[in-house]
Amino acid sequence: MNENEILHVDEQQEHMPGIIAILGELESGAIITEDGLARLFNRHVTSVKRAIHRGELPRPVKLFGQNSWTVGALQRHIESRLQAAQEDADNTDRRIAALSP
Repeated sequence: MNENEILHVDEQQEHMPGIIAILGELESGAIITEDGLARLFNRHVTSVKRAIHRGELPRPVKLFGQNSWTVGALQRHIESRLQAAQEDADNTDRRIAALSP
């Protein structure tokens, strides 16, 4: 992805707040650095580090001294978190239904 494509993505994100569509457009094996991820999510690098600490993002690997991920690893982590959240909600619904008369 070149600088012009990144600027185009930034413009698209302004029109679609909250949507990180570019992550879905990248190849699964594409490598994203911590700085790139911060730009992608329109956050500071410190926010990315905090998200890792909270488990919102997977742990990175060092690549040429930079924290890095593949797009596929990020997508799998997010999908796993979404599935776990759905299972928790389903379990809560079942417990509430069991308590209802």
